[in-house]
Amino acid sequence: MTTPSSQIDNKFHINNFGEHYLPSVNRKSFERLDSKTVFKQTFKDQLFVEDCLHIIIGSDSGLLIDFIINSGMSSGSKYLIVEPKVVLDILPPEILNKVPEQIKLIDIAELESLLSSDFCEMYLIKNQYMTHNSIASTLGVVEQYNTCIHNVQKQLKMHRFKMNCTFQNKVFLIQQLKNTPDNLYPASLLRNKFIGKTCIIIGGGPSLDEHIDWITQNYDQLFIITVSRVAAKLSKANIPAHIIVSIDYQEHNFEVNIDAMALAQESLLINSYHLNHRITSQWQGKSLYTGPRLPWSKDDANNIASAGPTVTNSALRIAIELGFRTILLSGVDFCYSSSGATHSKGSVEAEAGINNSRIEEWVETYAGNLAETPVQLISAAQTLQTEALSHPKVNIINLSINAAKLEGIRYQAAETITLEPASITPKQLLDMMPSSAEDRKSHYHNMQEELLSSEERLNVIKTLSEQAIKLNQQLKKINAHSKPYRSITKKIALIEKEIESKYSDYSYLIKQYGYVEFSKFLTTKESADWTVEEMQNMTHLYYNAFVLLASEINDYIAEAKKLIETRQLELCSSPDLNKLTKLWLRHNQPGRVHILSKLREELGLNIDSASVHLTEARDEYHRQLTEKSHPYFSMKQTNSSLHNTLAKITDLYKSKNQTGLTQLANNIEPMIKGDLLAQRLYFLAKCYLYILDNNKSAALLALQQIDEHNQTEVTLKQLVALASEQQQIELTLSALAKLVNFSHEYLPLYAHALTIQGDNIAAINTYLDYLEISPEDIKVRLNLGAFLLKIGQTEGAITCFKQVLTLDIDNLSALNYLNQVPQ
Repeated sequence: MTTPSSQIDNKFHINNFGEHYLPSVNRKSFERLDSKTVFKQTFKDQLFVEDCLHIIIGSDSGLLIDFIINSGMSSGSKYLIVEPKVVLDILPPEILNKVPEQIKLIDIAELESLLSSDFCEMYLIKNQYMTHNSIASTLGVVEQYNTCIHNVQKQLKMHRFKMNCTFQNKVFLIQQLKNTPDNLYPASLLRNKFIGKTCIIIGGGPSLDEHIDWITQNYDQLFIITVSRVAAKLSKANIPAHIIVSIDYQEHNFEVNIDAMALAQESLLINSYHLNHRITSQWQGKSLYTGPRLPWSKDDANNIASAGPTVTNSALRIAIELGFRTILLSGVDFCYSSSGATHSKGSVEAEAGINNSRIEEWVETYAGNLAETPVQLISAAQTLQTEALSHPKVNIINLSINAAKLEGIRYQAAETITLEPASITPKQLLDMMPSSAEDRKSHYHNMQEELLSSEERLNVIKTLSEQAIKLNQQLKKINAHSKPYRSITKKIALIEKEIESKYSDYSYLIKQYGYVEFSKFLTTKESADWTVEEMQNMTHLYYNAFVLLASEINDYIAEAKKLIETRQLELCSSPDLNKLTKLWLRHNQPGRVHILSKLREELGLNIDSASVHLTEARDEYHRQLTEKSHPYFSMKQTNSSLHNTLAKITDLYKSKNQTGLTQLANNIEPMIKGDLLAQRLYFLAKCYLYILDNNKSAALLALQQIDEHNQTEVTLKQLVALASEQQQIELTLSALAKLVNFSHEYLPLYAHALTIQGDNIAAINTYLDYLEISPEDIKVRLNLGAFLLKIGQTEGAITCFKQVLTLDIDNLSALNYLNQVPQ
C-alpha cells in the first residue's frame, strides 16, 4: 500500500547556536540543544570506529557532516551518507562542496553501484562496516527515510549474499574434485535437440499444487524438466519427468533428495559439476553434467554452463540450450503463498509449517499483491529475469498468477496455452544417452593423468611461495633503503613473475579457491600510507596463503585420485570386496554397491551378491535412505519457535507492511491460547496494524489486551507513546513506572511526565535519581535546568547549567541559558 509523500520545506532556520538546519526534516531536534551535544549523546563513539565503512542514513541537514569533519575522521575509515533524493536536492552547495574524499554524500539510487566500487568493496569483503541512523531518519517525520532505511539494509543484505556466492568457490571446487570420477558425459550432448518445442520447468513452490491436474491431463504433450526435490512427488502422481536437475553442493542435499534416488531408471539426471558427491556417486542411472569437469581445464568450455544461484536458474538455462522455444513454469514462484507457505504440499518444508520468525523481503506478484520472499530467491529471480531478457525469442510463461512478477516472463493461464510437443518419452530420452564400461575406463585413466599433473604444478607454486616467505623474513633484518634490501625484493618479484607466467591457471585457481584467505593480506588503507612493516606483513600473508591453499587443494586432489582408484577397482575382474566396501563407506558412498552389480552384469563378470561386505554397504545405504535422522527432517520444531518473531513484527511495522503484519497476526492467532509469548506478539502486531490504519485508540486497546504481567519493555514503550499521545496521563505514568524497572534510562521520560501531571517535587527527585546514576548526561542536566527555570527555581537552574559547563566547557546550550538568567 502506498502512502502520501511527506512535504519537505526547503527553508533553513538558524538556532540559538548559529547552526543552520531544516525544520521540515529535523523538527525541533536542534532547537534546545546544539548539534554537537545531540550527536555526542546519540552516537557516542560509534561514528569514529577505526578501519570501518560507516554507512549513515541521513545527514541531519548537513550538521552531521560538520560534526564528523570537525571531530576528526578515524584512521582508515570512510563515510557513506545516504539521503532520500527529496532531501539531497535541497541541501545547499556549501554543504556538498565541503565534503572531503573520505565522505560520499549520495542519493539512495546511487547506493547499489557504489557498494561495488573501490570506495566500499574492501570494507564489505572484510565485513568492516556499520550502519547508523541520523536523528532525522529516526524521527519518522519524513516518510522517505523509512524507505531509505529499509532499502539500505536490503541492498547490504543482497550485496553480502552475492559476495558469499563468490566465497562459495571453495566448496564448489571441493565437490568438483569429488565428482571427477562420475562427471562422465557433458550436458552439451543435448544442445539444440528440441528446437521450437514446448517444455515445462517444475519447481518446488506452492503454486505447483494448483497445476498438478492440468500437468497430468496434458502429460503426453509435455517435456518435463523438474528440480530434484519434487521429482518423487511427480512420479507418485504418475508424472515421471524427462530430466531431473540438481545442483546443490551442500551435504544435506542428499537428504533433501533421497526419494528422487529411486528414479534413476525413470529419468535423466542433469547435475552441476559441483553437485554434492553423495548424489552423483550413488545415482544408478544415466546422467550429464553442466559446467567444467575440472577446475583448471578448458577442454569442455563448450559445455552448457552451470547456472545459479538456484536449481531453477540452472533448469531454465538447460531448457534454453536444448532449444525449447516455449518454456512454461510451474511451482517457480520465487515467493511464498498468501498464507506464508514456502513449498508445495508433501515436502518437508510444507509439513514443517510457517516460520513466523523469519524476516524476509516482499515482492509484487502478477496478481498485483505483495508476497514474502528470502533474499536468496530475490537474487535468483533477478538472475532468471536477466536470462529471460537476454533470450527474447524464447517465450517464457509462468502459470501462476501468484508468482513474483518478472520482466521477460509473462503470466498466462495454463488452459489457454497452445503446446508444441517434443514427442519423446522419458525412456526414449534415456535410450539416447551413452553409457559404457569402456567409456568409464578411458575416463578414469584421463582423470588420473590430469590430477597427477595438477598436483605437481601446485607443489611447484608451494615451493616458490616458501622461498618468497624466507626472502621476506630476511627483509625484516635489513635496512629498507639498503642495496641488499632492493636485491631481495627483486628476487621476490621474480618469484611472483614465475608463478603468474608459468602457472597462471593454477595461481588463478588458488586465488579463487581461497578468496577469503587472500583478502586477509589486503588493507583498507591507501598504498601511500603503508609502512614498511605493513608491506612485509602483507607479503607474508600473501605467500603464506599460496602455501596453505596449494596444500589444501592437493589434499582434495589426493582424495579424488583415491575415488578414481575405487572406480577402477569396481571394473577389475576379481575386486577385493572388503577393500572396496571400506572405501565406499569412507567416502560416504555406500550406494555404489548397486552400481557395482549393474557394472558386473554389463561386463559379463560374476560377483558374490551374498558377500557380507556388500551386504554391509547395502544396509548402510538403506539406512541413509530411510532413517531420516538428519536435522533437515526436524524443521517443524525450528519453525514452531517464535524466538525472532518480535524482530519480524518490528521490521514489518517500520516498513509499513500491512499485508505482512496481517499475515503474521493471522498465523500467530491460533497459538495465543495458553502461550503468553504468542499472546503478547499477536496483540503487538494488531496494535501496529491499527497504528498504520491511523486508529490510535484501537491500537491502545489492543496493547491493553496483553496481560499486565506479560507486558515487556517493548510493549510498555509503545503503550507510553500511545497513551501520552491520547493525553491519558494516568495510563502513561502507570506504564512509565513499570518501564523504569527495566532501565534507569526511562527516568528522564518519567520525570517529564510527572511535570505534565504537575507533581513537580516527584519530577525533580526523579531527575536527580537519574543524574546520580548518570552524572555525565549533559542533555538531561540541561532539561532539569530548563524545568527548574520554568518553575521559578532560578538558583537550582543556574547550578545545573554550571554543572554542564564543568562537563563541557564550550556547551552552547548551557551558555545560552545562563545568559538569559539575571545574575
